[in-house]
Amino acid sequence: MILFKSKTFLILSILTILSTISVISAIVLDNNVTVNEIQDCTTEFYNAKEDVFDHVTRERNVYNNCIYYHNYTLCLNTSGANTDCSQEQLVYNVTCAIGTESYQSYEKLSEKVVQKNKTVCSKKAYTIGIAGSTKKIDFGKAGYYCSLDGNIVTCDSIHDQKRRNMH
Repeated sequence: MILFKSKTFLILSILTILSTISVISAIVLDNNVTVNEIQDCTTEFYNAKEDVFDHVTRERNVYNNCIYYHNYTLCLNTSGANTDCSQEQLVYNVTCAIGTESYQSYEKLSEKVVQKNKTVCSKKAYTIGIAGSTKKIDFGKAGYYCSLDGNIVTCDSIHDQKRRNMH
């Protein structure tokens, strides 16, 4: 029970100090108040897929106009089957493949997994300079989430912050 009361007193004391500092920041704004954010940054590594591209040699047909000769036998059958026959020819102009050519194409060949990283920072504390004196608010250890708007510091319990984010 004594431990609970001392924790409650500590939390109330911190809240009082934090609210006093916020009020002081707002009031003494004209007397060179400085608020600096201190961050705790870590590097996180993760895997990401990247496309692999390269030049590929391809082949395609080359087309031109071609002449197609169609030879056939024409029979008039005047005196029986296959009589009065002559050789005939039809000429057609058609487009045809006359060969192939090679060309270069830039294409996706595959995918590869590469390791990347990003820096993740979280606010840890603020230092407040007022009239030549510097004070540090280390809210990360106290279980508070604080935000800075200009030179005004506002702090909430991390539990309140989580509830707000859920809505």
